[in-house]
Amino acid sequence: MRLQTRAVAYLLLLATSGAARAEDAPTLKRGISSDAVQFETAYSPDSQAVTMTFSNLLIHTETGRGTLPIDRTKKFIYVLEPESSKEVYITQDFRGFVSTSGSGSASLVIHSGGTTTVVDLQKAIEEADGNYNTRIETRVPAGHPLQTTVFLLVDRLPGDDDSSGHLTVDSIDAVVNPLPAEIR
Repeated sequence: MRLQTRAVAYLLLLATSGAARAEDAPTLKRGISSDAVQFETAYSPDSQAVTMTFSNLLIHTETGRGTLPIDRTKKFIYVLEPESSKEVYITQDFRGFVSTSGSGSASLVIHSGGTTTVVDLQKAIEEADGNYNTRIETRVPAGHPLQTTVFLLVDRLPGDDDSSGHLTVDSIDAVVNPLPAEIR
């Protein structure tokens, strides 16, 4: 397995089935680049899966009384390049944590393959102690890359001492598969 390292991060190895890869099975090219976001990538031995583990894809507001509204944003863009002579199906799983208090709020928006998803973080706060896991599935034509933009936003109103927002993306897993017969 080839490992590409960016700055200081920890490694999450992706478990694979260990089955031999068929000659015509799609794979992912190596080449995820970053923009000041620190992460490591780990590819499966058959290059059909990759895990990006982040050390600093997070944002938060300050707490304490202020006179102006506070907001923070961060974005991360990456490109997956499937190597296949046929249309493929890419599944991406986004995992992280969210916390808000008082007038604080948080939003996670993912734009991938022309489709925009707003993650239901309120559900994560209410039902999963702030942990979220979101899956996005995208069809990718043969010979085309898949660009994904991850946008994080936290904010809070002024004057509320206990208000805050905190949002992290811990990891993104991506798997490329042949297009299922029932979808073709």
